[in-house]
Amino acid sequence: MIRSDATWNGFERNVFYLNNRDGTFSEVSGVVGLDFIDDSRSFVLADLDHDGRLEVILKNRTAPQLRILHNAMKDIGSSIAFRLQGKKSNRDAIGAAVTLEVAGLRQTKYLQAGSGFLSQHSKELFFGLGKAEGALRATIRWPSGQAQVFDNLPANHRIEVEEGAQEFRAQPFAASPPSYAHGSEPQEVERLPLSVETWLIQPLLAPDFSLPDLAGDTKQLHSFRGNLVSSSFLGHGGAILRQPTAASPEASGRLGLAQPSRSLSQSR
Repeated sequence: MIRSDATWNGFERNVFYLNNRDGTFSEVSGVVGLDFIDDSRSFVLADLDHDGRLEVILKNRTAPQLRILHNAMKDIGSSIAFRLQGKKSNRDAIGAAVTLEVAGLRQTKYLQAGSGFLSQHSKELFFGLGKAEGALRATIRWPSGQAQVFDNLPANHRIEVEEGAQEFRAQPFAASPPSYAHGSEPQEVERLPLSVETWLIQPLLAPDFSLPDLAGDTKQLHSFRGNLVSSSFLGHGGAILRQPTAASPEASGRLGLAQPSRSLSQSR
């Protein structure tokens, strides 16, 4: 299965949920184009082109092993990002909390190390502002216990703050290339396979042994070499070895096993 790049979770599609802002979520995977049938294992969010909009990076077990989905949505409102550097605290400011207030609304995000299975989101903290207008106020609580407040922050900027510094550095988000504003042609829907087969990576050779059959005659496993042999495991600990035939798949080559077995074998 590994070499054939087959699925391990039955072509289960990825899901993406939209926050309805009323305590509920809507499943919109197909609408936004994230319902891939890849065997995805992790994802991260990062602003790869520094335009203030987060891209999605998917890591899959099957090919393609990496998908980078560029965020080209229009009219998604304003945003602001924070990049923190600790001094008394750890350098990456892991554990810091940033609370953003605007137009009577408050959001809090925490800077964490590790955000999922074998993955790490960007260490920049992004806040969506939507259509909110008014002065932006940020409160930063550092792991050392120190708290700092910054008023009148500019929207659509990346704010760089060093622990203990009274000033901050603001950089405007980069403009997105015009080509990203045009949607691409719709992709053909990936169809699920009609049948799925499972194969061992390498044939499993069984050790040779001899057993009496139901008639009392001793048979050796190597006598079936070159033929298919099936094993039926019984509830009381025994097993029956069958050699299928064209006339009667159940009729010939039956061997009664005195010892219970847990493995399937093919004689070669």
